[in-house]
Amino acid sequence: MSRYFRNFITVFFSLACVLALAGCTMPQQANNQTDAVAKNRQYMSALNQMSDDLSQRLDGFADAVSRNDTVGMRTQADDAFQLIDKMKEQEAPEDLVELKDGYMQACESLEDALNSYISLYEDVSAVGSSFDYSTYSDRIKEVQESYDKAASLLDETDQKAAELQK
Repeated sequence: MSRYFRNFITVFFSLACVLALAGCTMPQQANNQTDAVAKNRQYMSALNQMSDDLSQRLDGFADAVSRNDTVGMRTQADDAFQLIDKMKEQEAPEDLVELKDGYMQACESLEDALNSYISLYEDVSAVGSSFDYSTYSDRIKEVQESYDKAASLLDETDQKAAELQK
């Protein structure tokens, strides 16, 4: 009976140790998942704030356009570009790298559209009535295509972000 009792205690103690070790590792995995979720939320929050700031700068750009203020357009565009650079520097968690890439592609297309628009506006303003308007529609089309590409990329990336939150 004592041998049976010793074997029972040994098995019981071994089982208790295994369960205790398993219990110790589960919270760590849960903590890792919680940390990953917190990092994702922190990144998305920072990105949302920068997006709001970018929207304000683009509103400033539109305001400068409405006033025919080339210097204001360039200033607002440069401010937007600085913010986009900050967005690029923001390190994305591993789970959100694809989203960041999508947003950055959209921002690059937006930069192209703004630069192209300013260049076209400066050309029209500098030359005045001798501007070759035969190229105007092609250049406006390029600006619009860059802008549409940026909007499309933003929509696609926003949809991916919404799917991740489900």
